[in-house]
Amino acid sequence: MKEDQGFVYLWINDINSNWYIGSHKGTTDDGYIGSGIHFKKAIEKYGIENFTRCIIYEGSEYREQEQIYLDLLDAANCCISYNLTNVVGLGPIMQGRNHTEESKEKMRIANTGRKHTEETKKKISDSALKGKDHPWYGKGGTEEERKINSERQKGKKLSPSHKENVIKALIGRVHSDETKKKISEAKKGKSFSEEHKNNLSKSHKDKKASEETRRKMSESKKGRKHSPESIEKMRISKQNISEETRRKIGKNAKRKIICPHCDKEGNISNMKRWHFDNCKHKLKEAV
Repeated sequence: MKEDQGFVYLWINDINSNWYIGSHKGTTDDGYIGSGIHFKKAIEKYGIENFTRCIIYEGSEYREQEQIYLDLLDAANCCISYNLTNVVGLGPIMQGRNHTEESKEKMRIANTGRKHTEETKKKISDSALKGKDHPWYGKGGTEEERKINSERQKGKKLSPSHKENVIKALIGRVHSDETKKKISEAKKGKSFSEEHKNNLSKSHKDKKASEETRRKMSESKKGRKHSPESIEKMRISKQNISEETRRKIGKNAKRKIICPHCDKEGNISNMKRWHFDNCKHKLKEAV
């Protein structure tokens, strides 16, 4: 074995799905278990026989790889992780301590712009456990754990740069038919709460699509036809409209508005179609 060789490991508690990530300089069969304080206490409580170890990387970059996984999973802040910190090599030293804002900023700056080589990316991909081979396959955590995770995420907002990165990562990706079917099945029978509906309504108020967006929407719909199944669904949905909704639609349709270009008054549907941006007086002014 080369002197600089090591590995990154992941221990899973088979009883409660809690986990611990670490790295070690040596071989996978040298008897090393781990050094985390909470992890050791868990072993004392449950017994090592109730833990499963997975080797997720082997090679000379084991420290760097451990850091990647710690950051990716945000191990120190995960409620089912035994890791106390997201910084490699600081486990017992950082117990009960937190990084200062200055230290966090320094670490952020130091890692900004860092990119993995194609070789490193391939190693991470090849070493990752997938599907049924993954120790978390089929384990969603208890209801309490999921509730805790949900509460932790409430109020968190992604930074503009994070949103941009997410959008870039999703461009060109298409769901497989199997995935589409799973999404469809998961949504069947679900309905939004009144609070959720109100929030959606507020978020869309005063929002107007740009000319470019409108053009793209128009182009995407050209030549498309509803399937017989879709037509039937729309027909059924119209029959299920509540009286209150019908009243609102009727009231809105009768509302009168005035074109700013010719001062003509009429109902919304006709005025939007023949006046405002399409008004002949406006078109004459433009010429």
